[in-house]
Amino acid sequence: MLYLKNPEDTSWEAILDNVLTINASDEIDKFLKDNPLSVSGETYGSDNSATIRKSNIGWLTPSLETHNIFDCVATAIQSANTRKFGFSLTYIENIQYSEYKDGGHYTWHPDSKISSANGDIRKLSFSLLLNDEFEGGELELFVGPEPTVIPLKVNQMAIFPSHVLHRVTPVLSGQRDTLVGWAHGPNFV
Repeated sequence: MLYLKNPEDTSWEAILDNVLTINASDEIDKFLKDNPLSVSGETYGSDNSATIRKSNIGWLTPSLETHNIFDCVATAIQSANTRKFGFSLTYIENIQYSEYKDGGHYTWHPDSKISSANGDIRKLSFSLLLNDEFEGGELELFVGPEPTVIPLKVNQMAIFPSHVLHRVTPVLSGQRDTLVGWAHGPNFV
């Protein structure tokens, strides 16, 4: 029997190891040196008070200075999409560098709906862990009946459908650093 998806795989996420190359890591270091981070801004029309999200962010755009980062991310997304999701994808948005210090968190939220008026939506979300010098700060998906913790190691990326509720639990100590982003495609419906 031919299955398009492994029926024994009931997870909603794909985890990929060793996503970033040394050159991509160097590009992140240079980005952080050259670009001050800002307090996370408004999200989906909310006032984004610290009760919803508490983090510092910066935006990486495709350029000669970031091409290794975008290449690594695109390769990982393409691999996961081919192996697990099979979505029609068209491009990757600018990538967000997120820094969660003590108490930093992001409450339950989706990154997308399943359709939009312009016919273009976020289809896959990703979170790429850059360090492990923190406690708490777990990525969780809520696909019922209980939240699922997605344990990540340094240089591992979790990729999941953007309409899935997810959160980052409060960081208890240290600082959690990630790259997060979204792959777009045409509406599901």
